[in-house]
Amino acid sequence: MAEATVSAILEQMTAITIDKAIKAWGLVQGAEKEVKRLETNFKALQLELEDAEEKEYVDKRVKLWLDKFRDVSYDMEDVLDEWETAVQQLQIDPFGSASVRNWKFSEEEIVEIYGTRHIGRDQACRLVGLMDFFCFSEACLIVDMVQYFVDAKLEFDACYIYEDVNNAIQHVHHSGLMHRGILSDPHRYLVKNGQLLQFLRILKEKGKRLFLLTNSPYYFVDGGMQFMLE
Repeated sequence: MAEATVSAILEQMTAITIDKAIKAWGLVQGAEKEVKRLETNFKALQLELEDAEEKEYVDKRVKLWLDKFRDVSYDMEDVLDEWETAVQQLQIDPFGSASVRNWKFSEEEIVEIYGTRHIGRDQACRLVGLMDFFCFSEACLIVDMVQYFVDAKLEFDACYIYEDVNNAIQHVHHSGLMHRGILSDPHRYLVKNGQLLQFLRILKEKGKRLFLLTNSPYYFVDGGMQFMLE
């Protein structure tokens, strides 16, 4: 049973591809050495367990090996938790920064305020990534709302602010208010690209067949393209 567990964990560690992950993500400093050290311990322990099975050692010695395995497995679990946390941190905060209100905090200030960069599983499931162009309006509105409450010295619940802002963003999209507002004043909201029409003409002359993939309603896309190409 213990041998099978060790083998399963070794396979999991191999799948992680430590070297590639560290080069790609730049994870926690020192994590590579720590993971490799524990990997070596697991391999040595696996050999001992196999030897114990062949020689049928007495229960006392087998128990010591299992105790050793349990201690090392706890260490391995901690390292893998840190690894997973680092990946989640990159997904949530890919630029390695965090901000409250309208200014950016240094890494030292973040540690001083929050005490740790570890994100528990119960916390991670409630976190939302805001890191694409679509989320700019939502992120800015959240920041402005927080700034308002801070300046007015009013107590607020960050969860409620996020929920209210998110509901408002979803409403203007699903109801069509945003689409109609943009089409009513396209010069204010849409930025023309002088090379777009030329680019499309080149593609057409080359016999290329094009399609547009979007989740926006047709009337909005059609109106926006007419403005961009006029």
